[in-house]
Amino acid sequence: MRKTVPTVAALAVLAGTLAWEPAHAALRIAADDVPAEPVVYLAEAEAAPVVALSPASHDFGTQDLGTTSAPQAFTISNTGDAPYNITSAALGGTNPGDFAKTSDTCTGKAIPAYGTCKVTVVFTPVMAGQRTATLTVTDAVNGKAEHIRVANLTGTGRATPAGGPAPAPAQQTAPPAPSGTPAAKAKAKTAELPVTGIALPVLLAIGALLVAAGAGLYRLARQR
Repeated sequence: MRKTVPTVAALAVLAGTLAWEPAHAALRIAADDVPAEPVVYLAEAEAAPVVALSPASHDFGTQDLGTTSAPQAFTISNTGDAPYNITSAALGGTNPGDFAKTSDTCTGKAIPAYGTCKVTVVFTPVMAGQRTATLTVTDAVNGKAEHIRVANLTGTGRATPAGGPAPAPAQQTAPPAPSGTPAAKAKAKTAELPVTGIALPVLLAIGALLVAAGAGLYRLARQR
C-alpha cells in the first residue's frame, strides 16, 4: 500500500523511493522502503565577513591654517566567520587634501574572523572655514566591492592675523629749538662753558666784584 505525504522543506530529504506528482503537489514515498529513522541533510550557510568601521564620523574641531591636529584612529573590525579582504582605505569627498593618513594597517590586508586593523588620520587645513572629507574602506569579493564602509571627517580652518601684534609707539622727544632763537643761543652758551680751567677764576672774580660793590654801598649808606 502507498501513502501520500505532504511536501517537506527543501533542506530535508527522506531516504526512500520518491515519486513526484506536480498535479497534486505531493511527494509520494513507498512506506515499506522508509528506514526506521529518516536521514536529514542540512544545507550549510556560506561563510561571510561582518564588517564595522568605528567611529563612523569624527570632528577635528578648529585648527589654525597650516597646523596639524591630534591624530584620530579609525578601527575596522570583522566579527564574521570569513576573512575581510581590504583593497583600500582611501580619503575622498570634498576636501581630501586637508586630511592625511599617518598610518594604515588595513590596505591590502585580509582581516581574519574576529580580527581588526586601524587607519590613523590628521587634519591640516589649507583654507579657512569648514572642511569635509571621507575615509572609505573597500573590499574585494569575487572582483566586486560588497562590504564598503565610510567614515565622515569634518574640521574648521582658522586664519591667523597677518603679521604679529602692533609695535609699541615710539617715545616722543621734543624737537630741537631752531637756531638763532634766544633758547638756542642760551643752550649753545651753556654748552660752551668749560667745566674746569677758566670757569673757576671767572667765578671768583665775579664774587670779588660783588663783595666790593656791597662794601661800597654800605659805606655810602653810613655817610648819609
